[in-house]
Amino acid sequence: MDPMVVPEPVATALGGRPQVGAAEAASTFVTFGEDGFAHLTLLSRAELATHDTMVFVALAGRTTPANLERTGRGTLQVIVGDTAHVCSLSVERQVESGGMRGFACRLVAHRADSLGIPLEPIRYTTPPELPSVERWDLSERVLTELAAGVGVPTTDRSDDSA
Repeated sequence: MDPMVVPEPVATALGGRPQVGAAEAASTFVTFGEDGFAHLTLLSRAELATHDTMVFVALAGRTTPANLERTGRGTLQVIVGDTAHVCSLSVERQVESGGMRGFACRLVAHRADSLGIPLEPIRYTTPPELPSVERWDLSERVLTELAAGVGVPTTDRSDDSA
């Protein structure tokens, strides 16, 4: 079976970095807890990156990383226009730096769900303190390390940052 490439609308939506004062879309990331219930977390572009068949995720919390370690699976939902892109992911590599956990995940399934009705993703306006509070600099280092670990050339996303 041929590897599945991250669809262009998903890669484009997750590219770049959030800017202070700008409206940003949050993507829903789903894992499953030990109790079997779904655990949802919202991620910004500062915590996600893609390349070819991979989605890279930087996580500062405890629950989502623990779930990913235990199950090796997660689901990312990205809303673009009138389509909900549902990406099933399988963990291939992990890193840790300064309390931030990073996961290199291979896309194993993708479903583009649409009825042609315009959708609105969850949105937020980036406050000035968010890059510091969420340690976006560390997220960037973790994402870069993950990408380098699977042979992705280093790219600088900082030109899009605040």
